Amino acid sequence: WQPSFACPHDRLVGPIRDGHKFVCDPHRLRKRQDCLVYSLGSFGDFSFEAALQQIAPNCEIHVFDDKEYQEDLMKDYPNLAATLHPWSMRGTNSSKDAEKPTKTFPEILKELGHESRRIDILKADCESCEWEVYPDWLSAPNEITQILMESHLSVQAQLFQDFHDAGYVIFHKEPNLIYQGGCEWSFLKLGRSFWRGR
Repeated sequence: WQPSFACPHDRLVGPIRDGHKFVCDPHRLRKRQDCLVYSLGSFGDFSFEAALQQIAPNCEIHVFDDKEYQEDLMKDYPNLAATLHPWSMRGTNSSKDAEKPTKTFPEILKELGHESRRIDILKADCESCEWEVYPDWLSAPNEITQILMESHLSVQAQLFQDFHDAGYVIFHKEPNLIYQGGCEWSFLKLGRSFWRGR
């Protein structure tokens, strides 16, 4: 699967390392008073979130990671206004992990009161969890405008077909040179609401 759409204003957000992502027109988010960002998996690196906040300080940012990184967040990014949640995401049809706290995407939306809100960016770097949780993203009542995802191990063609069928296009793709076998993907959901900037 290759990029099928050229975003005229895609921008690299974050320093070039494992956590950076390409975002389609991130400056447009400044106009969104209700901007919402979900970030799955941090490994203590909040450089993407910090860079995005500099571009669009109005965005409400939520980071989900089952490891305890609150001290790292406060020490390395004292000015980052992000909420860190100590759990990771699992698919609705996946069993709970006895060794780490997990929640499903619908459970997270309900707990945070985001069931009716648009998610402007969903960033996922969750060490292969993307394969089991992406159906929940696509079936949620929320509009998710951009999905920035790092794939791990073998690529499952069904994911890309499902994204295509849900109205997403690939606007950026690049290999992850730090994680062997990883690949960075940026998806955009085409729709009138995005082009109108609402």
